[in-house]
Amino acid sequence: MWIDLNGNNIQDQGEQVTVFDESVNYTVQAKEINIYGPVWVLGCIQNNISRIDISRNTQYLSQLYCGYNLINELDLSANQKLSLLSCFNNRLKFIKLSDSPKLKTINVSGNCIDENNMLEIVTSLKTHDKNKPGEIIITNSNKKEQNVITDQMVQVLKEKGWKVYKLVKNKKEVM
Repeated sequence: MWIDLNGNNIQDQGEQVTVFDESVNYTVQAKEINIYGPVWVLGCIQNNISRIDISRNTQYLSQLYCGYNLINELDLSANQKLSLLSCFNNRLKFIKLSDSPKLKTINVSGNCIDENNMLEIVTSLKTHDKNKPGEIIITNSNKKEQNVITDQMVQVLKEKGWKVYKLVKNKKEVM
């Protein structure tokens, strides 16, 4: 497994992953990086990343942490193992989650998801058992929040077994 940190599509010295089961920090030298090999948990928070393509890692990835970046869209439609998505504070306008049956925890707050795209997200999420609900954080009380969700969408999510939250001063409040 290796990470193309400089975006040249060649495995250079220092790009081989040698530490597993713990957090490792890498210095990224490109706005777009490629990861080669299986990844179960990916954390790339606060790296000014504008695009992330994990379409070649659909068999493994279960958790994606990509908050505080510059990402406009995410296509996670083929990531059937994904259980946690934390993509807060980006520039996301669109997230495709159509075939993510294990998704249980989501934070999309602090993005730019309009009403139509939010509706697509809401309708694509699977139904959870009411005794084991999913959790989704939709909005943040900060001034940069541009996500749009209607009361009807919140109700649909609740009927599908999701607890719906907004962040107010970094604390979750039920919507």
